[in-house]
Amino acid sequence: MSLDSWDQITENLPPDDEMPLEERQASAGNAIGAVQAPGDDVRGESWRDLDLAGVIHGITTGTTTTPSPTLGRIDGAGFLLYVGMVHLIFGIGGALKTWLAAFLIAERLKAGEHVLFVDLEDRPQTLVERLMLDLEVPGDVIAAGLHYKRPSEPSTHGRDELLATVTTYAITLCVIDSYGESLAMDGINPNADEEVAVWSRMVARAIADAGAAVALLDHLPKSDELALTPIGSQRKQAAINGASYAMRIVKAPSRGVPGYANVVCGKDRQGAYGRGDVVAELHLEPRDGHTGVTLRTPSQGARGAGGGFRPTALMERASRAIEEAGEPLSLTRLRAMMGGKKDYADQAIEALIADGYVTRQQGERGAYLHALAAPYRQATDTASDAFIGTDPAGARSVPFDPANHDRDRAPSLGEGHGARSNDPGPGHGGGTVGHGQQGGIW
Repeated sequence: MSLDSWDQITENLPPDDEMPLEERQASAGNAIGAVQAPGDDVRGESWRDLDLAGVIHGITTGTTTTPSPTLGRIDGAGFLLYVGMVHLIFGIGGALKTWLAAFLIAERLKAGEHVLFVDLEDRPQTLVERLMLDLEVPGDVIAAGLHYKRPSEPSTHGRDELLATVTTYAITLCVIDSYGESLAMDGINPNADEEVAVWSRMVARAIADAGAAVALLDHLPKSDELALTPIGSQRKQAAINGASYAMRIVKAPSRGVPGYANVVCGKDRQGAYGRGDVVAELHLEPRDGHTGVTLRTPSQGARGAGGGFRPTALMERASRAIEEAGEPLSLTRLRAMMGGKKDYADQAIEALIADGYVTRQQGERGAYLHALAAPYRQATDTASDAFIGTDPAGARSVPFDPANHDRDRAPSLGEGHGARSNDPGPGHGGGTVGHGQQGGIW
């Protein structure tokens, strides 16, 4: 179905508070089915059988292969983005989302390609300064290849212009900053599945279908900083046919101070990466008055148990809880003593088991008990930003002996080394590698 513009879908819908959600969604759905270009009668054509002969031949002969990411090169190995697919990059404020976007844009510009940036959150100076001064893209290359749009009206008024830019200049990368602001400007409820689905199909998917890799930037509240899915409608995630990446600060950078964030896979529809994998590290480093930006293969320790994040603060809490008890603990009791969200507590416990600090044995009535093989401390974990050295005060490298618990016990949960002000308290899910580092002025 061809559309001159999709404002016909939403222009007659009243505000959210004037129509129940169910009626609003039904109205939007009816409008989608009714809109078509003047004189064009192709309704239902997309429901016809597709000829699969070419697909079968390609698979049989080996000429058709599973898509692989080819944009956003990671030093060492691999890439982040798939050509012609939609991606999501999300995280809390200060998680370096726009820095990653700038890195991706610079890569394509230096390759002589055209890039589209739809900016609903900032001004052009911010991006251009980063491209020229930090990522060393010449001004004439930017002028020739960067198509910068800063709309102040809904996409219903500019979709045709947007797609014309993509097709005319063979755009290879389109960044939209941000997903949430785009929905808001179009009057779309981010929690309404049908409305989000319409926008994703009419805008993001349409750009990708024209050949560009699309990267949508989105925000997370501080309370959800460890989430592997964005906030709002599940359709946000469903719209991603490439990959989604969560940005997690490990060490917050500021001017003159290096830092980096992990790029964690939340979803990869094509299967190159697994959910929870730390795919890359985005490093920012001072360089001659500017900022050097590199996308690196993550250290082995940063991948954590099962390839996911490593919740070092909660791992230390679990270790200290078992030490405090002086006996093996059931999962329920250990979770209660650790505090925090259940999912994060479980990941911390699994990491301790994988690393050999905790053993799990079956006790009476089928319950599993968790015993300490050796105390764990962030300060001796090279994958933690709290790393100090191999044997600081309060850290031990010998197996825990319950018989000597009172004589040799490590400091309790509220005392001694490791009881820092940025440790997560009860009900807090924090404690990833680098947790406690707040976003800098970037």
